Amino acid sequence: MESWKKSFAHIADVCGVPALQVLRTAVSENYCSLIQGTTVAYEPATNPGDRTVCGACAVGYMYWKADDMDFADDVEEAVAATFSEVAKKAGWDRAPDLFTNWYDETPRDEMRRELLPVIDANIRRLEAA
Repeated sequence: MESWKKSFAHIADVCGVPALQVLRTAVSENYCSLIQGTTVAYEPATNPGDRTVCGACAVGYMYWKADDMDFADDVEEAVAATFSEVAKKAGWDRAPDLFTNWYDETPRDEMRRELLPVIDANIRRLEAA
């Protein structure tokens, strides 16, 4: 199994089936709010704590949409906590990077084509557990 897929499986364990289903829809439908290259995109705000999310990476997207986190700080904190948990579970601090680097560096169409069956496999695995 490719290393990014192992990393994603750890992320899936933390995020759960409802979040994966939300991500699956965004990937399959090519939502423009599912972004690459940064954790979150947000509307300009006077107060940094009021930055409303308008786009997010795969992991951030799951928190934004599945957990109704509307503010960038909340999504960024949830992603950081997830990555910390994944690193502990994998026994390696950089374990989440295996997925995020692949996700950010892979051309969008290729990323979508390769990620969708991995999301589906993780949904099935978690539902069977």
